[in-house]
Amino acid sequence: MAQIFSAIPGLKGLMSYWYHFAIMFEALFILTVIDAGTRISRFILQEFVGKFYKPFGNTNWLPCTIVSSVLIVFAWAYFIYTGSVSTIWPMFGSANQLLATAALVAGTSYILNRGKTKYVWVTLILLIFV
Repeated sequence: MAQIFSAIPGLKGLMSYWYHFAIMFEALFILTVIDAGTRISRFILQEFVGKFYKPFGNTNWLPCTIVSSVLIVFAWAYFIYTGSVSTIWPMFGSANQLLATAALVAGTSYILNRGKTKYVWVTLILLIFV
């Protein structure tokens, strides 16, 4: 990414800036995905176990929150320790493409329903590539 941005005329001297920006962007993206995945997994675990043990379904109950968070974090740690994360990564890419498709379809439909057909190309061209 840094190489691409430094190829823009007049930005060659900012190579170190672009390099650090790319690393920061990647780290923030990965941390955001892990945070969201951990939170959603915790809520799913609490809801599932709450079907069998009612207090566990209460998301405001601190012991339940701690236990479910620890279980999910250990699951992440297991994937990292065994190297199984590399098998999940292609699924993440597929899910990302599906999410982009859904968003572009919704955006295209919204533009068409608002009667702004001259702007539909903005989302429609991207939708063709996805």
